[in-house]
Amino acid sequence: MGVSGARPRWGRGVSPLKSRAGTPALQGLEEGIPPTPNGINGGIGGRAPVQKGWRRDSSNAEWQQMEGSNVPKEFINPPGLNEPPGYTHVVTATGGKLVFVAGQTAWNAQGELVGRGDLRAQTVQAFENLKTALAAAGATFADVVKYTTFVVNYSPDVRPMLGEVRSMYLPKEHPAPHTLLGVQSLARDGMLIEIEATAIVE
Repeated sequence: MGVSGARPRWGRGVSPLKSRAGTPALQGLEEGIPPTPNGINGGIGGRAPVQKGWRRDSSNAEWQQMEGSNVPKEFINPPGLNEPPGYTHVVTATGGKLVFVAGQTAWNAQGELVGRGDLRAQTVQAFENLKTALAAAGATFADVVKYTTFVVNYSPDVRPMLGEVRSMYLPKEHPAPHTLLGVQSLARDGMLIEIEATAIVE
């Protein structure tokens, strides 16, 4: 538990933390510190080392295990802002290396435009290309902290389809912040969508 005589520092209004196995950790230990692998916040002064792959949901002040993620993240939907569908207003990340991915479109590895005139097909291909680009940097969709999507001649009626395709790739809980923009055109003829991303990895 730490050095003899050391006293834990207590956070404000912190719920009991739980390990991945559901073991309760010590209640009230330093706010924002995830549990150690055995579910106990140890270390000098009650400070536990930050564990890889944990995230903290500010709505209940608990860290949660992120599948496939290496860097702790905190997902925040602040009071005073509406609860967003399909994305999170704010995310913070501790440590790690930033990965910036250029906008991905529907061009495949052979230089062919997939789904000409078909926004859904192009959206799927753009996410497949984004997956490949992230993997080249050792990242997955769980490591992304910001997306921006550009859609040619956007209209609100295509939003459900975009959300449905996005849900095939993004984590279902606490998805990263996302900005959706309608544009007049993209860089090359026939392109209907472009998706760029920023990720953080160990």
